[in-house]
Amino acid sequence: MSATSARAELASFIVKMLEIGAAIDSNPPVIRSQRGAAVVVWSSAPSHAIRPRSTPFASIADYRRLLEDRQYNLVLSDGSLLQVLLVFRHDTLAKHSFCYYPCPVQFLAEPFEPPNVGELVDLQLFHALETSEWLPSELIDLQGNPDWASQEIHHEDFALRMRAPLRFDFDPEAATPSHPMSHLHLGEAECRIPVSAPLSIGAFLRFVFHHFYPSLWQSAAFLQTWPTRAPDRCISHEHELDIFLDWRS
Repeated sequence: MSATSARAELASFIVKMLEIGAAIDSNPPVIRSQRGAAVVVWSSAPSHAIRPRSTPFASIADYRRLLEDRQYNLVLSDGSLLQVLLVFRHDTLAKHSFCYYPCPVQFLAEPFEPPNVGELVDLQLFHALETSEWLPSELIDLQGNPDWASQEIHHEDFALRMRAPLRFDFDPEAATPSHPMSHLHLGEAECRIPVSAPLSIGAFLRFVFHHFYPSLWQSAAFLQTWPTRAPDRCISHEHELDIFLDWRS
């Protein structure tokens, strides 16, 4: 794969997601030259840095900053963000960072237009905290009932959500015993679960939608058939002795 083909694949995916209404905002992928490398990144990324960070990973502040600064390829219909970044040197993948950042609130309001996503998130965050709607009203009403714990409460009743972002990184130059060449950050910046190989764009997209959007996965045939590429294993023997993620195309 080259930077050009990666950009084309990602652009095609974005178009399909917008066409079926599964995404509400996007920034097209572009190729930038940086220190002799070709970087595939979203068009709104700042030119001076690939992935600037000023807020803690897996925090509401981080999510809001990414949303406010338009640091994403896609905003999904539930407000979650997708980021795809790849670095190529001489048409060889040198680094990647694939991130799925879930929205911290459940949208309970009427349908909205994309420019209002951030405002809607803020309003629901403040309202939920001020009115105790971090618990669903049914649960608040039932707590005086000794049988309240047996009552069925649906996840869509909750305004606030605890959902950890996940990010698959591949960075051979940074590899150490505590920093696997390919790894998964899950909820914590310092959490690095070893992964057997770098991911392709298709492998990342299939992972996210298969596991987190099962209804969309079943209804959108293009997600199930999106191509993946055979990985070159890069996991060390030391990391294979621990729990790790293994995948094959």
